[in-house]
Amino acid sequence: MNTRIVSFLLVLHAFLACSSTSGTGKVTISGEIGNCTLDSVRLFRLAGNEVHQLGVTQIEKKGTKSIFYLNVNIPAEGSYLIGQNPNNGAFVLLGNEKEVKISGEGDQFGTYQLNSPNNQTYSTFLAGFNKLNSRFQSLAQENQMRMQTGQAPDPNVQKQIDDSRVEMATYIDSFIDKGGIIGRAAQFYLYRPFDSSKKAKYGDELNYFKAEYLLPINFNDTLIGYMPQLGFNFLQYTDVLLSNGVPSDQVKASLSEFIGKVKGRAAKETAILGILSGLEKHIQQAPDVYLYFGKMLAKDMPESVFLAGLSGKLTQVEQMAAAVANINPGGEAPEIDLKTPEGTQLKLSSLRGKYVLIDFWASWCGPCRKENPNVVRMYKQYHEKGFEILGVSLDNSKEKWMQAIQADGLTWKHVSDLAGWSSVAAKAYSVSSIPFTVLLDKNGKIIGKNLRGPALEEKLKEVLGN
Repeated sequence: MNTRIVSFLLVLHAFLACSSTSGTGKVTISGEIGNCTLDSVRLFRLAGNEVHQLGVTQIEKKGTKSIFYLNVNIPAEGSYLIGQNPNNGAFVLLGNEKEVKISGEGDQFGTYQLNSPNNQTYSTFLAGFNKLNSRFQSLAQENQMRMQTGQAPDPNVQKQIDDSRVEMATYIDSFIDKGGIIGRAAQFYLYRPFDSSKKAKYGDELNYFKAEYLLPINFNDTLIGYMPQLGFNFLQYTDVLLSNGVPSDQVKASLSEFIGKVKGRAAKETAILGILSGLEKHIQQAPDVYLYFGKMLAKDMPESVFLAGLSGKLTQVEQMAAAVANINPGGEAPEIDLKTPEGTQLKLSSLRGKYVLIDFWASWCGPCRKENPNVVRMYKQYHEKGFEILGVSLDNSKEKWMQAIQADGLTWKHVSDLAGWSSVAAKAYSVSSIPFTVLLDKNGKIIGKNLRGPALEEKLKEVLGN
């Protein structure tokens, strides 16, 4: 199971919001900063790939302090970014407060204190949440390490884990109960981890995550479209499902069901942009899902403020989906011509006459290394029957590449240009995540892709026999 299922991540991969014509009035944002060399401060609302500047003011010197006053109209209650530019800003909650005071030292807005009731409450919430989450993760890792070494979970540690789950949920509920913008922000952290009480209904953690992760969100609240956490939650949901091997048609169905619950164009746009971000590294695995939600944004919201910025991206999505479609069963595998660890050139076409598994991997890829024992077993079983493997490494270090080959007992053929994700072979096959495999017949035609574990074994039995 992917560890992100039990992780409560604070990092915001993108600030997602959208436009509105309904305002909430003016707010004054003032600052008194020490040792500051900046000359201006701006308030931004970030909409996908677009940045909207709502206000700007100059920073004035007053003795050893730098002073600024920014009066700006807030279009809707939600999350904003204040700073000199979008790359040097602080996340700030705005809407029903008339004044926010900022204090700090230096030039980095991300280190400043935001002094207003809402922002101080949210800061307190995050500090407490991070403390509880850190303890929960530490306990979970302790039991996980025991199981990896063949030991049974420690009952005392397990009890602490269960108690920690309850404590965390109770803590988050206490902030949700405050309502308003604080309640809106806190709800995105409320996912309750899987435990034995849920096993009868869901069977395993992945099924539970698929059904429950997004349920704490109040989709009837249109103002959640102004909270970047909404987009991040949809990003996480999409990424976890695909990272754990959920078929793309099921992912598409689950996402569509939740999108159908979202009310208001703002929230729907934010959620879809989160989905697209979560799909970016899984384009090879789910090009149809990527294209489906990209087109949904354009079709359902033709007047969306995003489309001017997204139209180019949508074209890129279509191009990526088309490229991936070429690496489908029935197509001819693009040539690979790279160096072996010994320094000699090896062409994929030189292996014609055998069933060939092209295995994209790297020494640093944990899931790849975990899958290697299964591949070794299948290679030993089917090699004499005409099965060959061409390992294509996305390593940058030749030394680490060769060490992994030896350590894992990978006795088949290997090539690499040691260019990492810039590998010409990876680009030719539209590889966006690893492990990734392509199975070829004796004529170099693709007969399967992304086959691992039992799926690969079944296919080999089909074409080569038991």
